[in-house]
Amino acid sequence: MDRILGLQPVEEFELWLEALASGYSQLAEADSSPEFGSVKANLQFQLQGYNKVIDDLLERSPTVVGEEIKHQTESLTTLSLEGDWLERVRHHKVLGRLMGDFFHLWDFLKRARILGRSLGRKKLTAKELKAFSWLLADHISKYLQSESHAYLTRRHQLSKYYLVLHREILTHVELDSTREELERIFRHLLKLLSTLSYAQKLMKGSFRFQQLTILLIYARFLCHGFLKLLEETQKYLGYYHPGLAEAFQAVRFALKIETRRIFGEELKNIGSQRGLEEIYSQLETGLGLLRNSVQQSFTSLVYELNPDFDEFKLFAELRQRREDSERLLADLREMYKIAVKEETKETNEGFQKLISALEHFEQGSMRTLFFKDWRPFEQFHKEFEASEKRERAFILHRFEVFVSTLIGEVGKRAILRSGEKAGTA
Repeated sequence: MDRILGLQPVEEFELWLEALASGYSQLAEADSSPEFGSVKANLQFQLQGYNKVIDDLLERSPTVVGEEIKHQTESLTTLSLEGDWLERVRHHKVLGRLMGDFFHLWDFLKRARILGRSLGRKKLTAKELKAFSWLLADHISKYLQSESHAYLTRRHQLSKYYLVLHREILTHVELDSTREELERIFRHLLKLLSTLSYAQKLMKGSFRFQQLTILLIYARFLCHGFLKLLEETQKYLGYYHPGLAEAFQAVRFALKIETRRIFGEELKNIGSQRGLEEIYSQLETGLGLLRNSVQQSFTSLVYELNPDFDEFKLFAELRQRREDSERLLADLREMYKIAVKEETKETNEGFQKLISALEHFEQGSMRTLFFKDWRPFEQFHKEFEASEKRERAFILHRFEVFVSTLIGEVGKRAILRSGEKAGTA
């Protein structure tokens, strides 16, 4: 079940298509929304991002067709994948019809790549970028409503989510109309979680900031869509399941506040920094916070429907994250105990124990903190190393306050509150 958030080649292709199309709606509200302000203001940056995603889509297209051939009936096993096999697929009486809209999109993307590169060689205006964005969004929208799109996604995302939704989450929901409403909610949530997991995976491979920015804008689009779905479902549940409607309202309120903070503060004007390290840190923090928020929303809603649901089966990384969080909390508490001792302030031996504990922490569990939290420890380490004995008490006091605050923040992690359940899983 933990593989449900992974993406097959077809799903990756569809994800990038939808992300590309969502860019137009974001561009249209550039004047009214402060989020991603610096990205929106840089027209050339946006065009380069579009062009790179189009290149990626064209590279993925043969793989999508090849994967579909492998899953066809025996009558298609004789279709040779040698020579000009794509042309034979186009004219095949079965696959050619089912994949016809896909091939039309493929041809359009080839033309769009030429147009995008041509625009990139001149000084771009906002009007030209909007026209190019609209062209992309219009063609992609038509494809997403096509027979080929329905055919390609039918046996991937829909079938993949069916078992976990109906066997693990909605198993006790008896009313059909309620089941349909809840299924819409959880499909959207799982799609959002898949997108965020995919973005984090890309960051660990190669840091392609322009493409990741497009994914991030798409994630924001999905978040807003999910909040609207929650509101609609909450109104419906208010008549039939008041208790469940109240739980949905609480999740909606919490996620709305959290996404506003992440996109309005953590990710505000992303890319305006000059250093790649700062950009990476900002994106890593924002993506991590967003995924944790959506994941917590998912588990909170699931528990309302099935208290016995084991999220550790679905989110394989949770078990490791729980162990990492426990180790992090233990190391922070150990450092705090050493820091508050009188001998740390009064003797060189005690002070060196703190330095050793800090070095051990920096090489180990500190790596499970967000990148933005590394620097304070590194700065304190430098101050400790350079300090004279008479200055230590002041620096130690600041260190105690900082570590104490961090202990409180780490202790609030939901993954630690799920510890008892994880231990029996």
